[in-house]
Amino acid sequence: MKPRLVISLAALFLLSACMDATITQEIGHDTPDEVPEISPEHEMEDLGTVYNLVHSTPVVIGGQGGLMGNIKYPTIARKANVEGRVYVKFVVDKNGDVRNAQVVRGIGAGCDEEALRVIRLAKFEPGRLEDGEAVNTELSMSIMFKLR
Repeated sequence: MKPRLVISLAALFLLSACMDATITQEIGHDTPDEVPEISPEHEMEDLGTVYNLVHSTPVVIGGQGGLMGNIKYPTIARKANVEGRVYVKFVVDKNGDVRNAQVVRGIGAGCDEEALRVIRLAKFEPGRLEDGEAVNTELSMSIMFKLR
């Protein structure tokens, strides 16, 4: 492999490991009985150049805690004792908005849809190049659903 590709893959792996959100919920909390409805994005937006490696990585405004505070453990998953990680891939655009969010690996029972809903609502500080220019940046994040 070329050294640049190896460095890019290593940086993407580290970024994914660093952006790991965990949500836990006590059984018995009231949550909606139905699976949240998410309007699917039928076509992925053409965003032009999307960077995988940037000088300044996008950061969630409000922090990981703010992001996790918006997650509601789906009742179906809670009743079926479904736990695990949902892996989501998305692009943070130049304005800090989430685009082209998709589940890479899910666990079902409404958790995939809930992870997408929360990611799509999130606002980020955009990724920046060394010169400070805001750019479209691809990110991956895993969200852990765990019952206590």
